Amino acid sequence: SSELFKYGGFAVLRHRDTHLFFDFGDIGMQGYGGHGHNDTLSFELFFNGEQLIVDSGTFNYTLFQDERQQFRSIEAHNTIQIDRKELVPFRNLWSIAADTTQPKLIQWISHEQRDEITAEINNNGVRHQRTICFDKVSGVIDIMDKLSGKGKHSAFSRLHFHPSLTPTLEGNMIVAGNARISIEGASRILLKESQYSKGYYQKVRNVKAELCIEFETAWQGRIKFERLKP
Repeated sequence: SSELFKYGGFAVLRHRDTHLFFDFGDIGMQGYGGHGHNDTLSFELFFNGEQLIVDSGTFNYTLFQDERQQFRSIEAHNTIQIDRKELVPFRNLWSIAADTTQPKLIQWISHEQRDEITAEINNNGVRHQRTICFDKVSGVIDIMDKLSGKGKHSAFSRLHFHPSLTPTLEGNMIVAGNARISIEGASRILLKESQYSKGYYQKVRNVKAELCIEFETAWQGRIKFERLKP
């Protein structure tokens, strides 16, 4: 069943053939980083019986240092990047300068028909609030994002697809595997090549969607996952 791990900073939303894993916790341990990645408010999604949205993985720890940092970066995760900055800066391969994200769980609701979770963080001076709603009756997953902060900002929201999939883009809609993904609030949507690591020293190509966002003071957007009818 669905479960909230409040002190660990994770939630699992699941029903039948759909399973969503959501990270709303600290980075690393007590601000030191360690194995932590810049992945707060990121998610992974097994949808309608297949792997759909994936975490990019780790690949390696020390031999290929540039790739180590790339796989740790916010760009390798399914969340929003502000002004092309890291969520928190890396100090070295194993630590971060400081965890300034201040993650906060706002709401958790779970019952037979519906799961809903809302959490927020400080993302380089911009407040990012993400709400995930899972309608277990229809199988629809809604992800709603709100950004608020002083001044003008550019942002990128990303979705990394499992390497077995070949997403196609038409207007503000992406079709990938058994899913139709509707997107609201992006000025542009691009499909780009990325990298996925299933295990240590394993790396293959995959596709990521990059949602381009421009805003001043506040912005709202939505990503909706629906099942493709047979």
